[in-house]
Amino acid sequence: MPAVALVPKELYLSSSLKDLNKKTEVKPEKISTKRITSIQYLGLQTSKKPLKKMKDSLRALN
Repeated sequence: MPAVALVPKELYLSSSLKDLNKKTEVKPEKISTKRITSIQYLGLQTSKKPLKKMKDSLRALN
């Protein structure tokens, strides 16, 4: 049988999604680095010039 929490940590009652979106937080430990890791892997597999352009483009977006 799966575990079930007895008391919810936070509960928001709202009449609109706009209010709920205000309470949403993005925590740094939840941010994925999968994209950067993939680019680093591609650096080992492809030529350097196209990869450098791709890395520079990603840095510009961040």
